Amino acid sequence: MKAAVIGLGYFSQFHLNAWQRASGITLAGATDLDPARRNWAADQGMPVFDTTEHLLATNPGIIDIVAPPPAHASLIRQALAPGRIIICQKPFCLNLAEAQQITAEAEAAGTILAIHENFRFQPWHRTIHAFLASGRMGAIWQARFALRPGDGRGEDAYAARQPAFRTMPRLLIHETAVHHVDLFRWLFGPITGVYTQIERLNPVIQGEDSGLLILNHETGTRSMFDGNRLADFVTDNPRDCGNRGRLHQCRVRSP
Repeated sequence: MKAAVIGLGYFSQFHLNAWQRASGITLAGATDLDPARRNWAADQGMPVFDTTEHLLATNPGIIDIVAPPPAHASLIRQALAPGRIIICQKPFCLNLAEAQQITAEAEAAGTILAIHENFRFQPWHRTIHAFLASGRMGAIWQARFALRPGDGRGEDAYAARQPAFRTMPRLLIHETAVHHVDLFRWLFGPITGVYTQIERLNPVIQGEDSGLLILNHETGTRSMFDGNRLADFVTDNPRDCGNRGRLHQCRVRSP
């Protein structure tokens, strides 16, 4: 099958690499509204198209949409075709009503529509899931995940990697913690209650960048996402918390 990638932001490099390595897949090409990003992809040896229409004219069987939520509905509608597979980035669309409408249109068109939510498929999370499912932990009372990426500081917060973060009206929960909502639901069961306390610490962005998300699960478990995109760890690489394969002791540093 032929796969096509729409959107050439920071994370597209991992999508492109994966499609190139996938067995039985040919990368038909990629496109982006930004000429500089298209030039970057061309320099990597990718087939690049100046518009989505020109890319879709190659008739790819798989469309991988690596674009922000405001673009999802329009791009999906352009790509709808019987038997085609469309994979769309999270967070999906702008709101529940738009997501439901697009899903219905894809079903009517005979298109398979999947949301690219990948945390539950990461091997360490699948190992945790198998361990919990074995019953060796007994009843799970509570779980907590602390996010401290340290990438949201200063006047140039997010500008180098993911500049769209700067203007997102909802950042910490809608864009970031959505991964953990899906993960916690998978690990601990259906969600019956939600509590959030969020705030914006860096005034140069539009959305919130710090807060708590507490979920009550049908199983009796309470899970917490504790996120602060300004705080980081004392390490050579705060994105990796490691150095040449040797783990460092991680300590939280004040913003």
